[in-house]
Amino acid sequence: MPITLQTSVLPGGAGVVSIGGSFLDEESAKQVSEAVERFTSVDHPKLIIDLERVTFLSSKAIGELVRAHISTMRREGKLVVCGLNERVYTVLTVTKLNMVLNLVRSLDEAEKTFA
Repeated sequence: MPITLQTSVLPGGAGVVSIGGSFLDEESAKQVSEAVERFTSVDHPKLIIDLERVTFLSSKAIGELVRAHISTMRREGKLVVCGLNERVYTVLTVTKLNMVLNLVRSLDEAEKTFA
C-alpha cells in the first residue's frame, strides 16, 4: 500500500510534510525525499514531518528521517517530527533516534517550537 503525502506551509513559514500509511518501500522514500528537498533547499529551513497517520516505519523510512535531519542541519535550519503513535515512537527509541531528532506529540506543539 503506497503512502499518502501532503505538503503545506504554515503561516509562520514552516513547511509541513504529512505522511500516512505504511512507510516501507523505495517509492515511498523517494516521495518523501522529494517533498523534504523542496523545503530544505533554502537557507534556515523550518520543517515539520507529521507522522500521525503512519502505521509502520521501515529502515528506508528511518533513513529518510535521518537524511531530512542532516539536510536541515546543513542549512542551519530546524526539523521537528510530530504525531508519533506508540509503534513508531518505539522504533525511533530502539534506534536511538529519539536522542537525535526533535520529537513532539502534535502538529500544534511542533508549530510552537518555531515561535
